[in-house]
Amino acid sequence: MKLLVIGADGLIGASLCRAARARSWTVRGTSRRAVAPGFERLDLADDTVAPVLQDAHDVVILCAALSRHDQCAAAPQTGRLVNVESPVRIAQQVQGRGAHVIFLSTDSVFGEHNAHRGESDPVSPEGRVYPMLKAQAEARLQAVVPAERLTIVRLTKVVSV
Repeated sequence: MKLLVIGADGLIGASLCRAARARSWTVRGTSRRAVAPGFERLDLADDTVAPVLQDAHDVVILCAALSRHDQCAAAPQTGRLVNVESPVRIAQQVQGRGAHVIFLSTDSVFGEHNAHRGESDPVSPEGRVYPMLKAQAEARLQAVVPAERLTIVRLTKVVSV
């Protein structure tokens, strides 16, 4: 199995890479930061295409995001590029080579009162920038990636242990 993790140096991405390697998967990862061993540089705020995206992968997990609400509000164009435009562009590109795309989103797309929401419930991010961007990315991904090649994961809270 060939796995590509976009945002592999974050809490979730790093854990996914370790788990996949433990199962003898071939794992490649990207980071916007200075390249660490095993990671290739890919900054979603930059329109350049990373060579890693040219290769075929079985699964591509889109973990990278500008997730701090204050940063998204302060820099909405960067937030849109990182959280919507680049993930959609990457998903289109890799699913065209047969990859299954997994997009990490947030349950905040349901708004402040999101308790017990189902996957088919309508989103309502209530004017907050980060959840609005994630909701837009979800909608665009669903429009351009076939359903059988797309999984959207709406996380509530990630805890480091």
